[in-house]
Amino acid sequence: MELLIGASNKTEQRGIECFLKRFQIIRFNPRISDLVANLIRQCRLRHGLLIADAFIAAAAIISGVPLSSRNQRDFRFILQLTLLPYL
Repeated sequence: MELLIGASNKTEQRGIECFLKRFQIIRFNPRISDLVANLIRQCRLRHGLLIADAFIAAAAIISGVPLSSRNQRDFRFILQLTLLPYL
């Protein structure tokens, strides 16, 4: 979802949708939602964690998958998250 928000036209949107087909989509569930709330409580004031980033991090943590992000600074303070370097 966050990638699609960044599309500035239909061509970019189609390109992003094509790119995303290569990945598994993680659906939000109550466990993810609970972790989002905890991450916001723990990290919003101190680190400026945004709700979209909290959902992304929580989905990765609950699913047990590492996260690769170009915006490393948005996630590096979340200790439970396995953050891969962006190449």
